[in-house]
Amino acid sequence: MHSTYSQKNWWLVRHAPVITDILYGHTDLPADFSDTERLAALGRTLPATGAIYSSDLQRCFQTAELIFTSNGGESPFITKVASLREQHFGEWEGRKYEETEASSPSEYHSFWEEPALTSPPGGESFANLVTRVAAQVDAMLSLDAADIVMVVHAGTIRAILGTALGMTPARMLSFAIAPLSLTHLRSFSRDGTTTWQVSFVNNQGHELPTMGA
Repeated sequence: MHSTYSQKNWWLVRHAPVITDILYGHTDLPADFSDTERLAALGRTLPATGAIYSSDLQRCFQTAELIFTSNGGESPFITKVASLREQHFGEWEGRKYEETEASSPSEYHSFWEEPALTSPPGGESFANLVTRVAAQVDAMLSLDAADIVMVVHAGTIRAILGTALGMTPARMLSFAIAPLSLTHLRSFSRDGTTTWQVSFVNNQGHELPTMGA
């Protein structure tokens, strides 16, 4: 019986910054694309020939387009995937933190006591996000592409990193993921079993490494 083996590079980029002081997980706000130098650096680094994915929210999809066109090239096909969205904050979407505390003090207190497990009213917990993102990544492991680029959200990247490392959702929240930062992992899959290697996390420099397959 022949064994199957595949190796993939996973390039994870957080979207450009959103200038606001409200909770905006699923809210489709625009991003600030003034850091053209950083966008160009990412464009020189990320493999345009890979499978390109983004969240379906505009701050991610537009970031992906600008990255790949920043050096004069054409944008590759970008697949928008709703399951790669940020955490859904339910009734707290569009509110400032102090407004959420005033409107639902009990849930707000629980959210800060157990941020990974508490669901805002009408929303989802970070642990719920981890479950849906992990299912999406598991499906992507069967892709033929050797390079997978994902322009997504901080919570999404934390979930992918933490799942790869076998962490609890609470521990995953310890990762700092800045806007326009780059995180790189490799997956090694054989006969249905996958192991992971983390190359770097939250890279924010203008000169980025080139990773081989």
